[in-house]
Amino acid sequence: MTIMDWLENAEYNFGSPYPNSTLIALEQLQNAILLLGRGYSVDTNIDELLSKYGSIYSIPPRDEVDITTISDLLDNAQRNIDSQDSGTKAFGLSQYIYANNLLGKGYPVNTNVDELLTVYGSFVSIPPRKEHEAQC
Repeated sequence: MTIMDWLENAEYNFGSPYPNSTLIALEQLQNAILLLGRGYSVDTNIDELLSKYGSIYSIPPRDEVDITTISDLLDNAQRNIDSQDSGTKAFGLSQYIYANNLLGKGYPVNTNVDELLTVYGSFVSIPPRKEHEAQC
């Protein structure tokens, strides 16, 4: 289900003769406005966000969702490492190696990997956390 689906359902429910349909429509509209205000597009898959964050109110602004963390690398590794496809398996192994490399350098699992790669260019170039913090 997408935000657009919520908006269309709200429109339908506003015109419905059933009891409580107006309340349902208002909730759908409120939820859609909340996510649109947090930077999501009308094509955003709400089911994926809800399964990840549990509640509409726990979903962070979009710019926070779009960053890649060490935890994301580990999740990718876990999903792909058991694949029968050798390319997918290799991708999973590389994600696991990158994540463990950064953990070994002292970075916490919620570290913004995109930011580190922007500053240093590659995983190999990323210094241990203490050196990184000294540079900042």
